[in-house]
Amino acid sequence: LSRVEPVFELDVWRTAETWMPTRLPDGSPGVLWIHENLAAENEALNGIVTTHALNAGSLALLWALVAIGLGAIVVGRPMRALAEKARLVSTGDYSQPLQIQQTDEIGTLAREMNHMCDELAAASTRLQREQQEREAALGALRHADRLATVGKLASGMAHEIGAPLQ
Repeated sequence: LSRVEPVFELDVWRTAETWMPTRLPDGSPGVLWIHENLAAENEALNGIVTTHALNAGSLALLWALVAIGLGAIVVGRPMRALAEKARLVSTGDYSQPLQIQQTDEIGTLAREMNHMCDELAAASTRLQREQQEREAALGALRHADRLATVGKLASGMAHEIGAPLQ
């Protein structure tokens, strides 16, 4: 018998078999056959796969909950505060500056909204002052117009009274 390589055959889900040519003690050719049932290994592998899939799903769910929670805290609260401030500004209330301590884009937006409210309040104060000055100037013009009218009336009366006396 010439040297022959062993033959190995694997059915992943059921069995593993190996045939190995050999010589029997009496010198005749023979084959050593090893047969192993893989059902227990298959069951263990299925358990491992199931456990890993459940672990991965649980971790994904946990991270999703953490992301949603952090998103609500880091983004949701400040955005609700910004929306409420925008509603107040639309009614003309420029008080109550936003107290957002974040240094990201939301914090920048809050600081700019506070700055905008300060500028709007200053502009509103300027407009009120200018309106009062206009009203005062208009009152002064009306008074001057009344004085001019009284002056004309007085000069007309003086002329009418003075002309017949002359």
